[in-house]
Amino acid sequence: MSIRKIDIQAVGPVQVPATPTGPRGPKGWTPVFVSLSDGFRKLVRITGWTGGVAPCPPRAFWVRPG
Repeated sequence: MSIRKIDIQAVGPVQVPATPTGPRGPKGWTPVFVSLSDGFRKLVRITGWTGGVAPCPPRAFWVRPG
């Protein structure tokens, strides 16, 4: 394994061009969480949704890591 030295030079502020924004889309959904304990496990469940437009996503999801 070889180690290389990298010299970094500061160039100052960088100008980033403004990107045009498109039209606003429909409001999104926000999950309603409930936390539960099952012995040693800590569980999180989505019990409903708030906000949003159009049909809401399915209910009763269990949230898991990964």
